[in-house]
Amino acid sequence: MTEPLVPGASPDPSSSPNLPAPLILVVDDDPFIPEIVGPMLAREQYRLAFAADGREGLQLAAETPPDLMLVDLMMPFVDGLGVSRAMRADPARRHIPIIMMSVYNDRANLVTALENGVDEFISKPLAGDELRARVRTMLRIKRQFDELTRLIQQRQKFTRMLIHDFRSPLTVISSGCDLLRISGGLREEQLRWLTGIASSSERLSSYTDQVLLMAASESGGLTPERGPVQLPDLLAKVMEGLAPAAARRNVTVALECPEESPDVLVDTPLMYRAVENLIGNAIEFSPAHAEISVRCHSEMAGERRIASVRVADLGPGIREEFREHVFDEFAVGERRATGKFRIGLGLAFCRMVAELHRGGIDLKPNQPTGSIFTMHWPAG
Repeated sequence: MTEPLVPGASPDPSSSPNLPAPLILVVDDDPFIPEIVGPMLAREQYRLAFAADGREGLQLAAETPPDLMLVDLMMPFVDGLGVSRAMRADPARRHIPIIMMSVYNDRANLVTALENGVDEFISKPLAGDELRARVRTMLRIKRQFDELTRLIQQRQKFTRMLIHDFRSPLTVISSGCDLLRISGGLREEQLRWLTGIASSSERLSSYTDQVLLMAASESGGLTPERGPVQLPDLLAKVMEGLAPAAARRNVTVALECPEESPDVLVDTPLMYRAVENLIGNAIEFSPAHAEISVRCHSEMAGERRIASVRVADLGPGIREEFREHVFDEFAVGERRATGKFRIGLGLAFCRMVAELHRGGIDLKPNQPTGSIFTMHWPAG
């Protein structure tokens, strides 16, 4: 049941006159808890709601998400730890802070509560000054989280708008290059410059698409459309598209796949772009006359069949201290021979595609030098 706002003389300093008063959900099977907590928090101008057990508390939290939860440890049906675990498992409500209340205030119970997603712990019987202080702290953190979320959403919206605006000038550049090439009369050096402009325009267009896809994935708006694909055929098409880049770098790309390869389920456009990133990076960082190994594989792991694509290069490799961050967006790493470099979005995009397919991507050093990237995911 929800209690009306109780006016008082000392509003919570974390609140704003432009925002509704914070809603606190108190979950406790003690029938006297409203008479205890209500007066303690009355002067803070909070909205209070009460639930008589954990099951009712979870239902109320789902219907009207609170700004903070005060949850008793020992309750029927669903205890306080169960409430905390359920809240942390809910993507829409896992950020709501939880203060656990209990007469069992020993170290073991405190550690157990924290390990189960509780943010704060307060002992019973409750002390008004301590309760008010802990509530203020948690609400301040919640408001900071909400503000940060709002700023991130604004940034994502601005990024999507900006990226969309890139498309028109890129189309003009690409079309202009095609017209100049068709018109003829260009010298060999001019054709090389034109080819470089067209190639750079295509790369920028590819980056634009990757940013939009990653933004859609982060907002939950990207669902892979998986269908049966022959991995050797997909890899061969990627390598065909990258053949000019490999020729310019004077490197060889060798494909190794089983003679009989069963179909695997993938979102073809997403997987094509991810594999293109992996092989393209290998080409870019390989020395002249080097060979890049591309392998596909499918095997049973327990009751599931796992598909994988492995790309191994003989480039300078990535130092150990940078490997754990290599899949971060715009990560900065260091090649042993060439100094610092910016990875950009390519490997972050590969990780996103692997995770959308319920898989992952790994990096390990090649021998005697270079890197091995392996994408893996359930094939069925």
